[in-house]
Amino acid sequence: MTSRCAIIFPKKGGGSMNINRHIIIDCDPGTDDALALYVASLHIRESVLAVLSSYGNSTLTNTHANLLGLGGLLSLECEYLRGAAAPLGKDSFIPTDYHGENGLCGIVLPPPTHIEEHTNGIARAAELLSTAGPITWIALGPLTNLASLLNQHPDAIYNIEEIIIMGGGLAFGNVPSGAEYNFSLDPHAVDAVFACPVQKTLVPLDLTHTLAFSEAEVEQITGAAASELRWETLLPRDVFGEIFFRNLSSAQKNGHDGAIIHDAATLCYLLCPEACTARQKRLTCDALGRIAESENGYPVNVVTTMKKSAMAMLLKE
Repeated sequence: MTSRCAIIFPKKGGGSMNINRHIIIDCDPGTDDALALYVASLHIRESVLAVLSSYGNSTLTNTHANLLGLGGLLSLECEYLRGAAAPLGKDSFIPTDYHGENGLCGIVLPPPTHIEEHTNGIARAAELLSTAGPITWIALGPLTNLASLLNQHPDAIYNIEEIIIMGGGLAFGNVPSGAEYNFSLDPHAVDAVFACPVQKTLVPLDLTHTLAFSEAEVEQITGAAASELRWETLLPRDVFGEIFFRNLSSAQKNGHDGAIIHDAATLCYLLCPEACTARQKRLTCDALGRIAESENGYPVNVVTTMKKSAMAMLLKE
């Protein structure tokens, strides 16, 4: 397993973990993206340099609005960057309905009034990489933003310390082609990122599907039953509790036993490496976004196990 920076866990009652890294979170909120941002706000808010939106779980219009609303609710003091609206070489895409029409299963958050926003997110990300030193890039959606950065600003790669990716599935996928959803949206971007000479860690479906949270477990983590939450109050506990329960409901409608919050697993790998195991594999990605092991593939660190108790700990206030 790759060596990691030492983690200083917060005292009871919350606080930041010292990870000695700057973080850019590239996401497409998404209920599971929202919970990943919640984890970041609880434990590493001072390390988050920027958050970058992408099309994916919904249109860019929706996901960027969700990102701004979530960031405002969490008081995340970082830069907000608008990213890609469609895959490389395309003008449009067909979003999933897993997270509802707007990406947050119908939860609509008010736009914040105090956020620093950049409409050319790729250019601004390149500037941040050139001035902020080594950065860990956490990719929770399609890899279009990162591939565009590598194409438009190739020198930026030298200031990325590690790329942590939620995507792909070796044993199975979650779209009809057999691929995982994020990778199916832009296979060309996946190939470009796999090929770049930076340490890459993959958190695949094979791992995230072992971390399903039952209704009882969600109640234990949130400290409330679904009927007790009122997200309209805009209290973070209620909003993110409601998001967790709506993720659970969507998962159950799609045949899963519990809430599968794929994206938060990347934060668990970053913050609790002792709770994870990983193996280096050589991976390829085909034109449909399906990944496979191959002698001719690119080296990628693949997370294979993770203690669900560690994830649950990170999700608690």
